[in-house]
This record gives sequence, C-alpha cells and structure tokens, in this order.
Amino acid sequence: MIADHSRSMKLAGDASALGLSALEQHLDKRHVVLSIDPEYPAALFSGKILMTTLRRGPGALTLMSETLSSSYIEEVEAACHAIDPDRPITVRGSQPGEAADAVRLHVGPSARAIRVVPDGYGAHLLSDPTVTVTPSQTPNVVGATFAAALAATEAFKYNAEVREERRIIHQRLSFCPFALSSDMSLSVPLPSSMVLDATLVGAGAIGTAIVLLIGLLPATGQMTVVDRQAFAIENVSTYSLGTREDAQRGVWKVDLAAQVLTHFDVRTVTDPVEELPTLIETGAVPWSPLVLSALDSPDGRRAAQRLWPDHLIDAQTGDSMVGFCEYHHGVDPCLICNFPVDVTAPSGASALAERLGLPPELFGAPGAVLSEAHLEGMADDARERLRPFVGRPMCALMDGSVSDLDATDFQPSAPFVALQAACLSVARLVASFTKYDSHYNFAQYDTLIGPDRATIESMRPIRNCICQNRKATIEQVRRVFRDRSRS
Repeated sequence: MIADHSRSMKLAGDASALGLSALEQHLDKRHVVLSIDPEYPAALFSGKILMTTLRRGPGALTLMSETLSSSYIEEVEAACHAIDPDRPITVRGSQPGEAADAVRLHVGPSARAIRVVPDGYGAHLLSDPTVTVTPSQTPNVVGATFAAALAATEAFKYNAEVREERRIIHQRLSFCPFALSSDMSLSVPLPSSMVLDATLVGAGAIGTAIVLLIGLLPATGQMTVVDRQAFAIENVSTYSLGTREDAQRGVWKVDLAAQVLTHFDVRTVTDPVEELPTLIETGAVPWSPLVLSALDSPDGRRAAQRLWPDHLIDAQTGDSMVGFCEYHHGVDPCLICNFPVDVTAPSGASALAERLGLPPELFGAPGAVLSEAHLEGMADDARERLRPFVGRPMCALMDGSVSDLDATDFQPSAPFVALQAACLSVARLVASFTKYDSHYNFAQYDTLIGPDRATIESMRPIRNCICQNRKATIEQVRRVFRDRSRS
C-alpha cells in the first residue's frame, strides 16, 4: 500500500504554474528544512504538528537537531514514519547540507528562515528577516496548531510554485482565529477547564483536525462522533489523524477520533447524518446542545442543522478556501439559510449516478457496496472503468476517495487547509465558552492569500427560511430531543 496524494495534487494542480502531470514528481524532489526554538513556549508542539502535516505530502523533510532532545527527535521520527514509512525524515545538526532552493522554516521568533511565532490562539508569520515581533500572550494549542498550518501553507506556495495571482508571499502576517483580528491582545486566556456536551458530525479532514485540538484542550464531558466511513489510504495524506497502518486495517473514522478524545465519554455513530434526528427521537443517540459540523456538502450541513442544537459551529473548506458559520439558536442564520436548497439543480448523487451509469438510490443506501451485479448491462468501457472498485463502498465513489476516477470527481484537499478551518472552529468554541463576543458569525478566506484578507461578517437569518417560518415546530422538535436524551 503506497501513499495516495491525489487530493492534495488536485489542489496543487489547480493553483500551480506547473502542469499536473509533472507536479507530483516535482514536489517529491522538493525539500523543507525545519528548525525549532525549544525555549519558546509551545514551539516543540507546533514543530511536531508541522512535521507530521508536511509528512502527509510528498517531498524531503529535514529536522535540525542541534537544540533538540533525543527523546523529542525520536517522537517526531516515529510519528512521521507511521504516516509514511516510505519517506523517512532526515535529522541533521548545525550543517544542514540541503539544496540551495530548499524551503527553510523555523518555529520561534529568531532565525534566518520563514518564521512562525505562536501567540495566544493565533500566530505571526515572518519572511522578512529584519522584522521582529513581540508576542502578546502565552501561546496555547490552538495558536501552536495555527502557526504550524500557516508555515505548511507557506512552504506549499514555494514548493508547488503557486501562480502569483493565486497567492501572497507574506513578509509579515498576524492573525488570531479567536478574536478574528491581527491584534492578539484582544483574546482572553484559555480556560483552565471546560465541560462540553457535544456532537461532532464528520470525522474527515476537518473533523480529525478538530478532534486533534479538542483532545488537547483542558476539556472533559460527553462527545458523540458521527461518520459512516472507514479510514482509507487516500485519507492519510489529507487528515490530521490516522497512519498507514490504520488505513491498512480499515479503522472506522469515529474510532480514530475516540482514541484521541480520552478525557471524554465518547459515543460513536456510523449511521448517516440524515438519520440522526430519528436516532435521537428513539433514544438510540443522545441530543447535544452543541454541534460541531465538519462536513463537505450542503446536504450534510442542512442535515446537521436539523438537530436544532443551542449552538452550532460549521467549519468549512473548499479548494484552498476555509471558513465557518456560527449559529446560536434563535439568533443567527441557520445552515439552511446559509446553504439553501437549489431546487432547479439535480442532486450530486443523481448527477454522479447518471455519469457512472448507476442507480441514484445506491448512493443513498447506508452500507451499499459496488458489486459485479451493478455492472451488468453497462457498456464495456464503463464496466472496465468501475470493475477495480467492486467491493468498495458506494459513498467512496460519491465523495471522491476513489482517486482513479477523473480529477473532477473529487474535491482537492490538504491538511494545512483543514487545520486552519479547525482552528477557526475550535477558537469559536472557546470564545463562546468564555462569553467572548466578536460580533461576527461568519468568516471566510483563501489560505493561499491569507487570513488578513478574510471576509468577516455578521449575517442575518433569511426571512422565508425554515428557521423563521417554522419556529413553533422547531421548538417542539427540540423539546422532544431534550426529553429523549434525559430519559
């Protein structure tokens, strides 16, 4: 089983000046060198996240070891090896010996390199060696992770030779996902303890990054994790959790999440999100006042909204874009406002089914698997195209994890994009817990341009949306859900 970088290659191909056919070979020859200031708070954690994020992609990695302990180096080596045993990292002392065009990264305030400096919930990115920065706050796990994601994004711009019109090379960038501002001093310290009663819908690229962060927060409580798929080789290069061995064993994604959320009472659900309201109504699954949505389709987001929680945070990615929508019941626009149904367009399942020559209902059937019987009566070329995927879940064809299909069949993805979306989501979660009001419920930006160019707004509900014209019914549904969960 070899690494599958098809999704990240799609992202790179869409943004790069290079042709897609030669891009992976080009990226595999690129080199990133990382140094870490172990005296700077949270730098070691940020450095490990950065190394493992980079290792999920192609290319050579060197970790400068001069100031690092042997135990830390062994920890990073083991984590990277578990992700891609075919591409071991190099560990060197003060003389790196890397190629002249290697991308040089540093976690900490001082070095002749692209520096990332965690600061509270955010980070500074500095390419200009003459620029200095004085952090405002002690960095926490969100800021350290955000710093790693920014550094990985910057390395991607260089290594993939992203076109000038698609990126900004930052001389200095500062951003805090908590305050949604470049002013790090606006945020409040991370609470010493948090008790959550939450449901995470989606344990994919964004969801695993959210789990990574929540697992590191001083948080306890109850967590229901919902995802109907198993972890596969194509997920290793785009998720923030999961190893080559996990892919070989076909571990359920919800179980990957449960392994990290050790401070929570975790319930795992492998049913589709569309079935959650029924499961809650029958008492099979508890209702949560907090929902964290990490889905990649409008249909899935609308289904998550129909849980009608007190608080919902929807983290989003699309190509190189990231963002969030935040919903407080009775105040903010719901996800059906933000993602209204286009009744004139065929569903994604119907369009894909028509192109593949398969019945649309197969894509909506939980647990449906492509079989030889489904190929009977097809044209020879269509049958030969689909035969390698016999025995694979139908949902894998729909979400694009079958990388052998045309590139247009699946969304591009990269872990540094998902990590930034997760930082936005978890920062909003902590902001709500601390009663911090940023006055905004929507943000969106292109990771290749930078969060300093983000669109940040306070959105209003749509007048004719279900959340406005069926308020009494929604309140009744919420009462039923709460009563079932208490019984």
